[in-house]
Amino acid sequence: MYTNILHRGRQKGVTLWTLVFGGLLLLFLVILVAKLFPSVREYWSLTTVLNTIAKEAAQNSKSDAEILDSFDRHARIEDFESVGRRDLKIARSREGVVTISFAYEKRIPLVGSVSLLIDYSGSGKGDSK
Repeated sequence: MYTNILHRGRQKGVTLWTLVFGGLLLLFLVILVAKLFPSVREYWSLTTVLNTIAKEAAQNSKSDAEILDSFDRHARIEDFESVGRRDLKIARSREGVVTISFAYEKRIPLVGSVSLLIDYSGSGKGDSK
């Protein structure tokens, strides 16, 4: 009778330890995404705003000062914290293409003294067409 119990085959299913480990891993990933999302959203908004400003600047032949003033207005509305007008570089080509580029680092604290450092860079382009 004792040998029959041992030879019934392997049990199938999830153990308690696997369930706990999987739950902790899922919790860690959810917290990581929750901490990263505001930074990524700010980057996406920034690139969208710079594309809009660059297109307006190319079509209306705006000066650099007018471009920076337009960025300041958008930055107040969008509440950009990581990038200011001093971080923008404006370039123009002979064909009338305006390029506004930026680069910055964002440090996101995770737990205690552990943080995540992200290097963001991007640009917005607009032509006179």
